[in-house]
Amino acid sequence: MRTARNALTSTVASMVVALLPVTPALVGPAAASDESLSPPSGTTLYVRGDLGVASYDASSFSQADLLDRGGSFIEESFDQSVFVGAGLGWRLSQHLRLDLTGEYRVGADVRAVDHVEEVLSSPDGLITASTVYEGEHTAFVGLANLYVDLVKWQGFTPYIGGGIGVAHNRLKDFTTLSNGSFEDFATGDIRRETTTGEAGNGGKTSFAWALMAGTSYDLSADTKLDLGYRYLHLGNDVAATTSLIECHCGTVGEPLKVSGLDSHEFRIGIRWEFNAP
Repeated sequence: MRTARNALTSTVASMVVALLPVTPALVGPAAASDESLSPPSGTTLYVRGDLGVASYDASSFSQADLLDRGGSFIEESFDQSVFVGAGLGWRLSQHLRLDLTGEYRVGADVRAVDHVEEVLSSPDGLITASTVYEGEHTAFVGLANLYVDLVKWQGFTPYIGGGIGVAHNRLKDFTTLSNGSFEDFATGDIRRETTTGEAGNGGKTSFAWALMAGTSYDLSADTKLDLGYRYLHLGNDVAATTSLIECHCGTVGEPLKVSGLDSHEFRIGIRWEFNAP
């Protein structure tokens, strides 16, 4: 297709050159000015592919049984994750672009540790317990994005942008390890117990939004290299949850929940424009 387009361009150029001696008015100042001021017809369609690294930040972890007993989480962590994405876009003008993107985030390791101390009256004693939760977070994200391309310089075009959409967060393959002890106030005896459990996969779809900044570089007239930073909010309130936690000791606990999930991301991508002027 590119060879055919080049051949067509050469043929048209040859015809114009042949006409120049008999139509000198075509190369006059007025004609040149009109040519430079005429806007491109239509919009430019493009497709894009992206690869990135995400660093997550969650505002809080919660588990209803723990809260009821006055406990709290003493450790919470998300590892980094890699994501891949693709999209379809339109260049609306020299400085304005719109695209629709979808992406998948591979598993990021999640770990949380809680602690609780509870005084019992019957029998009279103190329960101390700590549970370690370990599993993975994955997500599908779909966004509609609007970009403003700033001034181009030496092939580089800085941009800023924003997007809105949805994020489907999943917590999967979670296991629990609990260590507890009971101190009997009457006798002073301390009894210790270790239990394990697991939670099935759980999903939650939330409103998502993003802010972006970066630059593109012209690899050719219709191919752009894109480098950028993105802040992505993947859910407020309850952004992700497991299913019920089933202890191998026979009890069933409430799900582990993650609230206020954000991501700081660096992306590299390629845009291919199909009818660039």
